Order: sequence, then C-alpha cells, then structure tokens
Amino acid sequence: WIPIYFSNYRLSPWHGGCAWIFQMTDSTPTAALLQLRQSLKRSPKYLGIYDRDELVAHELAHVGRMTFEEPKYEEFFAYRTSPSAFRRCFGPIVQSSFESMLFVLVLSMIVFVDVFLLIAYGYGAYLSASWLKLISISMILFALVRLWIRRYRFNQCYSSLKEVLSDSTDVLKVMYRMTDEEISQFSKMDQKELRACILEKSKKS
Repeated sequence: WIPIYFSNYRLSPWHGGCAWIFQMTDSTPTAALLQLRQSLKRSPKYLGIYDRDELVAHELAHVGRMTFEEPKYEEFFAYRTSPSAFRRCFGPIVQSSFESMLFVLVLSMIVFVDVFLLIAYGYGAYLSASWLKLISISMILFALVRLWIRRYRFNQCYSSLKEVLSDSTDVLKVMYRMTDEEISQFSKMDQKELRACILEKSKKS
C-alpha cells in the first residue's frame, strides 16, 4: 500500500506530482509515498495536461523499482503507462528533475538576456547574441540522440528476450526487474549468449 497525499510543497509549477522514496534509517526497509498537486484532489486534470490516474500509474512504476538506482531506463517503464503516444515516445527524454530544472534555467537566462539587450542596446545587440540560443538547441539535440540510443537498446533487449522466453507477455515483466547494465548487455547478445547468460545469472539470483 502506497500512501498518497495532496500538497504543492517543493513541486515546480510544471510538476503534477512525484514519488518520494526514502529510508528512515540504514537498517529500515525502503519505503515510498506519492505526492500529488493540491488541485488534483478536486479535479482529475492539472493544466489540462496531467491526468491524475496517469500520474499515479507513472509514479507507481517508479515505486515498483524503488530499491534500484537505475536512471537510464527508469522513465521508459514509467511512460509506458501513458495513454498518449507522444508521451510514451518523448517522455523519457528527461532523465531527472535536475535536467528539467537546468533546461528551464537556461531558457529563462536566454529570454532575460534577449529582453535586456533589446531594451538597453537595441536590435543589433540582440542579433549579435543570437548564438546563445545554440545552448538550448544543443541540449535538446543531445537529449534526443541519447533518447534514440537508449530506446534502440531497450527495443533490442525486448526483441532478444521475446525470442528466448516462451511467453512473450513475460518480456516486460522480466525487463522491469532488470538493471540498466543488464538491459544494455542483453541488447547486444544473440540467443545463444543470452540463454547462457540467463542460466548463469539464475544460479546467483
């Protein structure tokens, strides 16, 4: 059972909610609770984008892997719960809240500099600083390339396991319990290597 509470505490304006994963002490088990934005207590939607049920499903996907610290493919599992094809495809582009905060700060800085130059020095100065926009563009391009590489490996791992497992519906169940390193390893193996690796791992885990 995962407790859910409604509060805006420490949520950025663009966040509808989050999962808090913690240990009270080093000897206590890992635990979790879900925080949803206050307005979602009264309405099933936030900003017309976030759906309360979708948010809960997304965060529970993180909670299910809460004893892992595996950031590379975590969002791939969480966004698979979304009914939106766009979010399933591009949702995992951001790996952490730090990355989204950094991108927002960079955009804010560029807008501030643009407005300042326009007001203080005119259109010529504004044009001369246009190269600053390359910072945000390069961040987006980097994130898209990283997303494509990870999605390729994720899909390769899925395809490889699908050939090995007798029931294809078990593939995601198995992958959900895998580490980032295992997903990357399995994506590069042929069937023979994969079967040998699984057999070896089954003796230890």
